[in-house]
Amino acid sequence: MIMGNQENHNLEVEDTNKLLAGFGLSFTNLFSDVKRLSVSRNTPVIGGLSWAFYTGNLLMLNTNHPARPRALVMNDLNQKPLNGTRDQSGALLGVAELGRGRVVAVTDAGWITNDVLADKGIGGVVITNHDNWEIFRRLTCWAAGLDELSR
Repeated sequence: MIMGNQENHNLEVEDTNKLLAGFGLSFTNLFSDVKRLSVSRNTPVIGGLSWAFYTGNLLMLNTNHPARPRALVMNDLNQKPLNGTRDQSGALLGVAELGRGRVVAVTDAGWITNDVLADKGIGGVVITNHDNWEIFRRLTCWAAGLDELSR
């Protein structure tokens, strides 16, 4: 699983993308701001959950790559950001599989900080009633090849 903060704040996009290219994924320099996103029930691994998304880079997917990169969460442009004006179309969370290896790429790691998980928010913006811990747990289990439902 790879996460990074937006706008080159603890995320060096160019070098990180050299690694991600091996899986058909890359971070862009396009951003979306804070939202509470409902993940479609049809989404593998994390379907039906609510994601408190706290700003980050969009992902680009090379759909012709043998690792079969795909988006699990696309930005919902029908829902306006709670704070900020950036609202780009694109993937916020992507996965890929190459051989037996599994990769999860997600933008800014702020969504799993202690303050967010304790419903304190970040930067004066608080999103409650989210499933961030469960989303993280399921993604981690999926990446490790574990049956998350048995945990």
